[in-house]
Amino acid sequence: MSRQSSSQDAEDAAEEGRSRMEQIQAAMRSGEAKAAARAAREAAGEAEVYAEEGRQPQPRLTAEQEEALSRLLVQPGDDGESLAPGTDIEFELADRAAEYRIKRTLEFCPDGDLARGIIREMCLNGTVPGVRTWNAVIEALGEQGALDDALGLFSEMQTAGVAANAVTYDLLASPAMRRGEFRFVEKLYAAKANDFGGGLGAASLAILLNAYANGRPPQAELAEAAFINEMDYSKAEGIPVESAATSEVLQALRRAVGLNQTCELCWEFGVNPAGAFP
Repeated sequence: MSRQSSSQDAEDAAEEGRSRMEQIQAAMRSGEAKAAARAAREAAGEAEVYAEEGRQPQPRLTAEQEEALSRLLVQPGDDGESLAPGTDIEFELADRAAEYRIKRTLEFCPDGDLARGIIREMCLNGTVPGVRTWNAVIEALGEQGALDDALGLFSEMQTAGVAANAVTYDLLASPAMRRGEFRFVEKLYAAKANDFGGGLGAASLAILLNAYANGRPPQAELAEAAFINEMDYSKAEGIPVESAATSEVLQALRRAVGLNQTCELCWEFGVNPAGAFP
């Protein structure tokens, strides 16, 4: 009886796996059909497709990029060989092509589940994509508020041997910033500093300041200290203050510490406070 039960469980698990794969394949076919239809309309000059959706048309792949992509996504049993980049340029080309395809996938499956599955398949096939492709899916998961899933994919990226870049950290920090989880953002940027060294950079500083502003309660003192530290670092490294105190940074600082304190800090470091106003 126990043996029959185990056999039935195995059959159920296999059937569930086949069903899930069929769903993924159906979604991919549907997405490819939609993409093909849109491409046909664009070729006929119907640019209003994008105008109605409020988007800019994505650049088409060149023949060279299509060739690199076809080599990158070869499946086991197919004719041909998987891409084994011999140069950084070849890998860069393949990564850009993979990123383009993933972004097209995200257009018709924006929650990131299908794109995440494609990345996993690529890794299993030995064609691990580069950081931009991972970032595109991490961004999609973050926009859905699925921070745990984004962190899970980040962990998979590290396991696959793909190094994060500064954009990766900003994409992971953004959903936490919106929720005011400033301690998480602090820890994330501490890890970034450990990886890259140096200062935060304007984009990351703006995210951190907004996290402080969204905190419950808001963390004005921490925001002020973070801004001062970044300005001091910029001065020590000879970085122009305009590069560190961008309008995005000043507007985030204003949200966190108020207008009067923002103006005082700007005057202290020789920054034009006009950027604090949208």
